[in-house]
Amino acid sequence: IYVAGGTVEETGTWQNQGVPYIIGSSVVVEGDAGAYLTIENGTVLKFLADRHISIGHSKSGGLKADSVTFTTAAGTPQRGDWSGLWFYNRCSDAECQLTNCRVEYGGGDNYGNIWIEDARPTITGCYIAHSDAWGIYLEGSEYPDPDELEANNTFEDNAQGNVRRP
Repeated sequence: IYVAGGTVEETGTWQNQGVPYIIGSSVVVEGDAGAYLTIENGTVLKFLADRHISIGHSKSGGLKADSVTFTTAAGTPQRGDWSGLWFYNRCSDAECQLTNCRVEYGGGDNYGNIWIEDARPTITGCYIAHSDAWGIYLEGSEYPDPDELEANNTFEDNAQGNVRRP
């Protein structure tokens, strides 16, 4: 399923269709009344180079994913193949949850597979690996506890380390 990119402005669910979603251009999740995207269990998202999902940058937004794979669309995976998942200060923290997900081969933006700036998403039970930078990059004055992120997730082969602390 090819996703051309753009803004998700209304709450909805991307269902597991049994084939990957190919993210062809970056996706922004936010809306005037809040936009909350749920990605169904077992879904696979494959990103083309330099693509990302950003949540809550200019308006309220949320992303919930349980047992979802976020990875590269490249035939031979390499660190930094795509940019990552970006959580910003207008995230509705209660609506931002990654549970038991795989987030791999990102960090092409020199931040990490997951970038968090002044937001507090819940990230637990995830496998975060093969970033060209950090597994999780924390920035700003509000973010999840770095020790809890390291204790509650599995990290492997991230070029600059597991969790970047501001």
